[in-house]
Amino acid sequence: MSTKYRDWRPTGMDLAGLGLKDRQDWIVVPVIQTRDSVSLEHSNFRVVLEDLGGESDTVEVHRFGHWGPGWFEIILVHPDLEGKVEEWESALADYPVASDSDYSEEQTQEEDDSWQFVFQSDFLAAVRNLWEGENEIDDGSTVILDCDDLGDEIDSDEMREAVERRGSSIGVYWEHTGEGASLDVERIAETLTLQDVLTLGART
Repeated sequence: MSTKYRDWRPTGMDLAGLGLKDRQDWIVVPVIQTRDSVSLEHSNFRVVLEDLGGESDTVEVHRFGHWGPGWFEIILVHPDLEGKVEEWESALADYPVASDSDYSEEQTQEEDDSWQFVFQSDFLAAVRNLWEGENEIDDGSTVILDCDDLGDEIDSDEMREAVERRGSSIGVYWEHTGEGASLDVERIAETLTLQDVLTLGART
């Protein structure tokens, strides 16, 4: 059975039905997103809200500050839409993903952003730290590498594909948390050979 706002609380330490005096009989939709939400929660929230027709006279998104996650958002609907809410409650209880395709797109976007703004530079920094200067190679000889221009001549997408392939070969994949997508590029960098580093643009 669906939950009315007057009976709902974000955690057991919060008051039920806080504020929104004229919405106490409205129904709480079984999706929530917070500052710390992972990609699945963002996707489910978006898909369910769209299925309900978006915000309207009978569908409202409410955002609250919170002592725990900083803020959270919920969807409230007019009691006339209780049947629709119960359908989503049943569906998400059986399978917690509202839309496989949307969830996949959400994860892909997180990975794209994380690579562009964080992990491409982190990967190159890790390679520089490991290979800059004098290195002993397999035949016992040494090679001195200059890594100042590392990555300058390589397409970002091609570099990412190569990094992801190497990661997959050693069991390192993208992980998704409330802070976005992350990839253990330092561990991947540790597997590179001299030829790999030269391909990235290091100079002898």
